[in-house]
Amino acid sequence: MKLIWFLLIFNIFSFHVEASTISLDRCSLNRFSCEKIYSLYKFFDFQPIWNQKRIETLKILIQKSKYEGLNPNDYKIRISSSLIESELNLTHTLIKLAYHTYYGKINPSKIFEKWDFPKKKDEVIKILADLIKQDRLEELFETLGPKYKEYKDLKEYLKKYYEIESKETLDKIELKERLKVGDIHPSIIKVRRILWLLGYLDSYIESNLYDEKLEKAIRRFQETHNLEPDGILGRQTAKALNMKIMDRIIKIRVNLEKYRWLPETLEEKYIWINIPSFELFLYDNRQTLLHSRIVVGKNYKEDFRPTPLLYSKIKQIVFNPDWYIPRSIAVKDILPKIKKNPEYLIKEKIKVYINGEEIDPISIDWSKINETNFNFKLIQKTGKSNALGKIKFYMPNDFDVYLHDTPQRNLFSHKIRTFSSGCIRVEKAYKLALILIENNTIKDWNEKKLSEVLKSEETIYLNLKRPIPVYILYFTNLVKDSNLYFFEDIYGYDKIIAKYLI
Repeated sequence: MKLIWFLLIFNIFSFHVEASTISLDRCSLNRFSCEKIYSLYKFFDFQPIWNQKRIETLKILIQKSKYEGLNPNDYKIRISSSLIESELNLTHTLIKLAYHTYYGKINPSKIFEKWDFPKKKDEVIKILADLIKQDRLEELFETLGPKYKEYKDLKEYLKKYYEIESKETLDKIELKERLKVGDIHPSIIKVRRILWLLGYLDSYIESNLYDEKLEKAIRRFQETHNLEPDGILGRQTAKALNMKIMDRIIKIRVNLEKYRWLPETLEEKYIWINIPSFELFLYDNRQTLLHSRIVVGKNYKEDFRPTPLLYSKIKQIVFNPDWYIPRSIAVKDILPKIKKNPEYLIKEKIKVYINGEEIDPISIDWSKINETNFNFKLIQKTGKSNALGKIKFYMPNDFDVYLHDTPQRNLFSHKIRTFSSGCIRVEKAYKLALILIENNTIKDWNEKKLSEVLKSEETIYLNLKRPIPVYILYFTNLVKDSNLYFFEDIYGYDKIIAKYLI
């Protein structure tokens, strides 16, 4: 690349060269890096960028990158005897840090089956040029990092845990029995210390008594770790308390990275679904209109059907929907039940079709049907036992995933709700529909009409005038009401991300 040679000329002779004469042919970095380096120097008429002050600022930024959830070891400053080589190395390091801050270190499409979330506009080089020209390079993280309040709150916890990790060693809790208020046990001293360091207790006292103040702290700890907040110190709570500080740090870093994958801003009104916490939020102008528990895709080793991460828009609500059963579900879930009881289809109001023609399910010898010769189309008609419940929220996507109601209300009482085949069951589907149809339908719909339609069992398709954006995401850390929540990595994605990130 001729840029190195021209920079030397600029430095010595202040000689002007037209940008068109500079070639990328000899750049030893990858094409992306070469092009970005070229673009940055173009803002400076190909004059050298670096002086001692800027080099010191870059060093400080690299040190601080640790508290952005990045790895300072990824950004090496290489100063050589060659001024031109040093210039280019410094620029490459700065650009690398800037892009990692803005887009993240990892390309999410390498982790997930499909990643088609709205992408941020690439203005990194222009912003970098402005920061350098205005002598504001130290503001790189604030300028290029995600602007979400939750991201900034999560960074504060990262700093806190790094501080704990540098000064403290947490003793492991050995516990076989279940402890409650009034119990005395030597492990309680360790429990108190951990809860104090993590911020669940205001002060630390060396007492082995399980008192009411400790119970209150335990309940809060359980709540923020998606455990049953019963105030009993049992095996699962002890396991969560024994989580190493460095493991907590890694988890926070992984989730900070996920924020960098998101658009700079979200729409004014949208649905945010977080799989690991089994929650749905409907926001309007940053106000929460609805919060609902959800059921998501299975995470069993022998039956892994994860709910995909995706961005789409709810364009249509179907009331009293029929369920067009996907072939995979028909073969894996329905067929074994039919073989066990051929009248299962009649009981569940499931119709059987071949080439569009309905046939009597009793006329089929189901004992001879398997995955290879299953050529039927199954449709469960609307009704009380319909798997979709009374409401379906249609949003186009490559996975044929949607939100829907469910007759299995008991599933929402579980803490870990991985029971679906990929679609999302919404506990408050009725309330969600009511909010979405308000001032958003062609016809004059209201709560009275909605209730009448649902009672009628007539299938109604209602198109929304303004489709509602839906973000289905995977955060195992969330800051809510200033409290840091930890959720189980139910699909194992965090482990994969951590390998790339660390």
